[in-house]
Amino acid sequence: MFRSFTIGVGMSLLAPFALAADGTQSGLSLKNISAGPKLGIFLIDAEVDSATALGFQVSYRLNELVSFDVEYMGGNTEGDFGTPINADVDINTIAGYSSYRSSDQIYWMGKIGLVRQKLEANSNTFGISVSESDTGLSFGIGGGYRVNEQFRAELEYTVIESDNSFLGATVAYLF
Repeated sequence: MFRSFTIGVGMSLLAPFALAADGTQSGLSLKNISAGPKLGIFLIDAEVDSATALGFQVSYRLNELVSFDVEYMGGNTEGDFGTPINADVDINTIAGYSSYRSSDQIYWMGKIGLVRQKLEANSNTFGISVSESDTGLSFGIGGGYRVNEQFRAELEYTVIESDNSFLGATVAYLF
């Protein structure tokens, strides 16, 4: 089961490269790269407040519709996890996605990929520290607006794992 899952995720991540093999793109070019900040909140299904998240996204357009995106996000919040112990919680994610964006000025998008999430909780009350890392499948949907040929703005909802998701915005500069 895990092997089939791994093969399926790997094929979904490699699919854009096959789509780009249509002869219209040749070699890496800065003109196919976009980058920009991300801002939003991690929606955590635990007894902690939603964490404000800040990060960045770098994309490589394989063709007009498909890109490969790398994202880093970090956030911090406080929570009690249903106990009298209050803790500072740090969340960091790094992900690689195959993304599809429709070709209109106002467009929709979908993405699927792999994400590595690290969560650290530190209690000042008792000096307890807990750290957890997880890697898994992540997917998201959203929409965007192409301001002009150099800028785009996007809103998205992304499921990071079963108990954590991200709601946020990205502004990207296209080189």
